[in-house]
Amino acid sequence: MILGNWYKDRAFPAALRGGLEVRPLSLIALRAGVTTAPTRFTGGIGLHLGWLQAHVAAEQHAELGWTPSASLDVHW
Repeated sequence: MILGNWYKDRAFPAALRGGLEVRPLSLIALRAGVTTAPTRFTGGIGLHLGWLQAHVAAEQHAELGWTPSASLDVHW
């Protein structure tokens, strides 16, 4: 899946955002994204195990450095 959009906030310059998700197996999702203004790069992986999903990602911001994130979803 390939996604993209253009985002404009009144107080900030316009930014282009794009992302890519590849599923080599039905239970694994590999993700990557990029944003302009400010420049950011993101990468992550998601695991889909039936009613349980886990996601891990990291974002690299030009001025703020690396920011990790993780989530655990339970669907019933």
